[in-house]
Amino acid sequence: MLFNSYSNVELFNGCGFGSPQADGQWTLADSDAYEQLRNHSIGYIAIPSNLQSTLTKSALASHVRLVDSEATPIFKETVMLYQVI
Repeated sequence: MLFNSYSNVELFNGCGFGSPQADGQWTLADSDAYEQLRNHSIGYIAIPSNLQSTLTKSALASHVRLVDSEATPIFKETVMLYQVI
């Protein structure tokens, strides 16, 4: 996935340092995850593929659509990019 470094895209990093999950606030699996994303004006979610089943089983599943996926050496697996709709 190529991103223009000058793009102003609100991208949710739900797993990394400083994320709501790491800070113990909320996760994408929470029932209010959609409201949390909308409240923070987050339009895209990037997650490692091993979390895809968690996302598709959550209440958030009906509010996202898969945009792209790409293998990356950073996660050493595929990263899934979803748009919040």
